[in-house]
Amino acid sequence: IELSGGYETRKNELTQLRKQVNAEIARRQKINQYLESNDVLEYIKLIGGSAQKKDLENIREMLLEILKNFQVKETNGIYVCTKAYDEDSHAPLVYYRQPDSSADRKCYMDIESKKEVTTNWIYGPSALDFERSHIVLNPFNASYNDKEIKENGYEDVRMDFFEESYRHGQDRAVQMILKKYPRIGSYHS
Repeated sequence: IELSGGYETRKNELTQLRKQVNAEIARRQKINQYLESNDVLEYIKLIGGSAQKKDLENIREMLLEILKNFQVKETNGIYVCTKAYDEDSHAPLVYYRQPDSSADRKCYMDIESKKEVTTNWIYGPSALDFERSHIVLNPFNASYNDKEIKENGYEDVRMDFFEESYRHGQDRAVQMILKKYPRIGSYHS
C-alpha cells in the first residue's frame, strides 16, 4: 500500500502547522512575561481576570486548539475504522480489535483531514476493497458506549500523529502510528 497525497503539499501543510504551534508558544511566552509584572497582575486583579501562566510544554493542547481551524488537503491516507453496522438491525456491532467481518457497513475517518468514508456492499466500495487499498487502523474496542462508537480511538490516533509530526516530522509520525496501533483488513505489512 502506498501512502496517498502529494508529498510537497503535505510538507507545506506540516510547515504551516509548525509555524502556528510556534506562534502559539511565542504568544504564551509573551503572556507569561507580562504576568511577571506587578502592574499587569494588579490590573488583571482589578478587572477580575485570571493571572495563570500559560503552559509552554503541552503541545497536544495547542494542537487541539489549532486543528479546529486548520484544514489538511493532502494526507497520508491513514484511516481509523470508527464504526461497523449491520444493515438489518441498524445497530452498531460490538467488536474487539477486529470489526466483525459480517458488518454490512463500516465507517472510516482519515486521521489528518477528518474525511469520512462509508462502505456498503450495495451502494459503494466494499469494506474488504477499502481495507485492501488503504491503511486502516482499529485502535480500540468499540462497544455500545456512545463515545467509543463515535470515536473508536480516532482522536487519540489523530493527536498522536500530529504531535509526533510536529516534534519529529511526518515520516516518523507515520512509522509511530503504524507501530503503535493495530491494522485491520486483509493487507498487513
